[in-house]
Amino acid sequence: LLLKFGKWLEVNGDAIYETRPWIRAESKTLDDMEIRYTQKENILYAILLGKPKTSTITIKSLNLENNTKIQILDNNKDLTWKNNAENLEIEIPGNLIWAPAYAFKIKPKPIK
Repeated sequence: LLLKFGKWLEVNGDAIYETRPWIRAESKTLDDMEIRYTQKENILYAILLGKPKTSTITIKSLNLENNTKIQILDNNKDLTWKNNAENLEIEIPGNLIWAPAYAFKIKPKPIK
């Protein structure tokens, strides 16, 4: 178990090391998956606790500027996303390898 956690940290350590809490420490997706937030410089990390059940996740009460880029830390490719009313919809790659959590890099970070 510790080896798996170490491998996870190799991929997702940027969302953990040298970060601090964002103005909101946590939230949920519309289907009640837990999210934790950290920040570093102009980057927000949204850490989804568990594997998404669908190809899209919707984070409650989070809107982004049009020039924002979102990447999942295990592949660093830009993801497709859109603001939907007061929520944020992110399209999830279909080839996610199972992990206990998935870290999304959001840059620039939203103000609130």
